[in-house]
Amino acid sequence: MKIYRCLVEVEIDLKDESSDVPTPDDVTSIVKYSVADLEIPWRLRAVTALPRRWDVIDTGTSLLPNGTYLVRVDRVENRMTSYDDTPFTRLRLVVADGEWAGRVLWFNVVWHPNVVWRILPAGFDVEPTTAAEAGRALSGRLVRARVALRDRYVDDDLPRRYNDVRQLLPRDEG
Repeated sequence: MKIYRCLVEVEIDLKDESSDVPTPDDVTSIVKYSVADLEIPWRLRAVTALPRRWDVIDTGTSLLPNGTYLVRVDRVENRMTSYDDTPFTRLRLVVADGEWAGRVLWFNVVWHPNVVWRILPAGFDVEPTTAAEAGRALSGRLVRARVALRDRYVDDDLPRRYNDVRQLLPRDEG
């Protein structure tokens, strides 16, 4: 399943002139959940998509099977960890071909000797010395991502499965 996002224009009619104009959140709830039986002092007149392209914001909740996927490094964000302000780079990877094309994966890179093996094999003209340099060098490139299914335990001690990008490899390596 893919979820698409676009801007819409909403027209409403107030049932009573003394009624308050609904907030955007009110309208969003009605449109999103198709709640027609609520006691609201207005009705939807029209919902029209504004003329622009649709943006894919999510490609569903299904997880990719373990494997290696051709991905494009779509976005590079330089951030700091919340617990000790260690710099890291977050790469947004979009699967470029096959059944899972369009699926988004995230790969966080902290530059540390114990973890650089996860990104250096992707291939660089000049070997980067920081995660930010690596991110800039990879931005827009096609590489292969080795992905594994992992379990993460949350507050209620129940495991939640997620896709873990284990390593980036050159485009032509499988």
